[in-house]
Amino acid sequence: MDYTCNNCFESFTLGGDVKFCPYCGNRLNNDNTYDIDVLKYTLHHAFDEISDDFYNAEFEIAKKYIVMNDYKEIYKELQGCQNRKTLFKKLEKYIQKLYDDLDKFLKLSDEEFEKKLTDLHKSYVEKVVKIYALFTDRKPTFEDFSIKFEQNYEPQKLKEYFDLLKISYEKYKRCVNDTGLFTAFSTDQSYGKRSIFLVRIAKDDAPEFLKLDIDKEIEEIKKKNDIKYMGFLDENTDEHINAFWHAFSSAYNMLEFFRTPTIENFMTNDNALESRLLNMININSLENVEHLVKQVEEIYSQSTV
Repeated sequence: MDYTCNNCFESFTLGGDVKFCPYCGNRLNNDNTYDIDVLKYTLHHAFDEISDDFYNAEFEIAKKYIVMNDYKEIYKELQGCQNRKTLFKKLEKYIQKLYDDLDKFLKLSDEEFEKKLTDLHKSYVEKVVKIYALFTDRKPTFEDFSIKFEQNYEPQKLKEYFDLLKISYEKYKRCVNDTGLFTAFSTDQSYGKRSIFLVRIAKDDAPEFLKLDIDKEIEEIKKKNDIKYMGFLDENTDEHINAFWHAFSSAYNMLEFFRTPTIENFMTNDNALESRLLNMININSLENVEHLVKQVEEIYSQSTV
């Protein structure tokens, strides 16, 4: 049978009719035997939702205030083109977008983005404190929340790379005009499946940021651009096509991670927060359980931004 002591708030399971708490010796109220699985699930779900809400909102803010280019979706859209004219028009739009988005990056201040995330973190803290207050007078503790920014690439070198990409594109365009859409996409599937992500801090499943060496990338694309296209009978058509897609995907990769934020001390430093709350639960009636469940649900369902 499950018991919760209303004096020390320890939970335990023992067989038979237990009269006293094995931890503090307090006499037990055996009415505290209601199933609290619903409340336990609700608490667990609440903290997951509040945390996910922060990260999802962080992602949305980043898309609005920093440039988010999903290369995988771009490549998929380009593969859907039914003719060369449409393909070229869209490619030229996305190449120009590289320049435009870099300009937006340079105009965006770190302070503006930092304020958005700081306000978001305050909302997270308020929710956690409200849930904690349902069970105890103790408050969870938080260390100082901070955001740091790192610029990973020099703007002028990125622009130089974009200029070289345009040269690569002109050769690519000649190849596709001669051979048709059949050869328009990379034979190396990695260029079409490279997925770009915002760096997510403090998530176990966060993708790692792999910084490209822009000097080596510039050197590589120059070498590829120097290889001349010999026309319809050129035996290196695949090499020209692959060179363009490698450069195109690398350009979007470097722009995506042009400047990256690192978030520190987002979560409460009470690592056992959820288990502490469960041990503090003092269940006296089924109505009380239902009331607590509703209160917890109301708190975590409040809008974050």
